[in-house]
Amino acid sequence: MPDIQPLILIVDDEPEVLTLYKAKLTHSGYDVILASNGMEALQALTTHTPDLILMDMKMPVMDGVVTLKKIREEHKTENVKAVFLTAFSDPSQPELYGTAIKDTAALGIMKKGGSLNELVEDVKKYIAMEVKPYAA
Repeated sequence: MPDIQPLILIVDDEPEVLTLYKAKLTHSGYDVILASNGMEALQALTTHTPDLILMDMKMPVMDGVVTLKKIREEHKTENVKAVFLTAFSDPSQPELYGTAIKDTAALGIMKKGGSLNELVEDVKKYIAMEVKPYAA
């Protein structure tokens, strides 16, 4: 009986990010589904329950924080692990990210643009983490 691979939902409005991340994670043994905005992510959750969501923070249509709050509240996925992706990580503004993490029960933030090997290591780390409780 084959092992079931963890399912990763990647939500990002940059096609290059979706393509690169899907290729690397698939090659590393993960099942991957993609969404290019928050509305597509909500739609994907009607048929899939991912083990981890990688959510871009800044997107048109619906930003990552609003999307993750809706996911938690509307789809009752408080047990799904989620991590924000951002290209705009600014260590001088930890309060901005701390609030986003606290308000959505995200496990953390991953900076886009790092090596793809770091991506895989980060995904492994986040999948192994305990789920944070979500309180609306």
